Amino acid sequence: MIYAIAKNAPGTLAIYKGSDQSGPLSSVTSTVIPDTSGWQTFKSVFSGGNGIIYAITEDGKLLWYKDTKQDGTASFAPGSGNAIGAGWARFKQVLADERGNIYAIEPDGTLKWYFDPARDGTTWGMGGNVIESDWLKNAKHVFSGGDGVVYAINDKGELLWNRFAIDNK
Repeated sequence: MIYAIAKNAPGTLAIYKGSDQSGPLSSVTSTVIPDTSGWQTFKSVFSGGNGIIYAITEDGKLLWYKDTKQDGTASFAPGSGNAIGAGWARFKQVLADERGNIYAIEPDGTLKWYFDPARDGTTWGMGGNVIESDWLKNAKHVFSGGDGVVYAINDKGELLWNRFAIDNK
């Protein structure tokens, strides 16, 4: 499941779901989630897996949302939209996985690790630890593979990956 800002309804949230992980792209369906306007105002929006969506405001607040049904209806958990952090606007890119790991890339390519333990919009864990200082310097695209794996495509078009031994269970 992938969340994105809808192209055919600017500013709204869309959900993309596939019926089979190994199936063709034609098996993927998209649904614009009703009553979800305003998402275009965020600097960044990214998924934390299992219906969790993080958004970074232009002034650097990290907001937490939880899509409880994950079926294309506007069904958000209480506390959705809560600010759980500040100072996030400085990052070049931020990504997360389904375990609460949040990876933030500084403009110089330094990768920092943060952790959202409760994943309910009420508490914030630990983080800001540098886990890699040079690996992402020339990265064009970076994305989470889940379970501590981070993929990057560098400026030569090469696919790189690293698995970070982070035990937060």
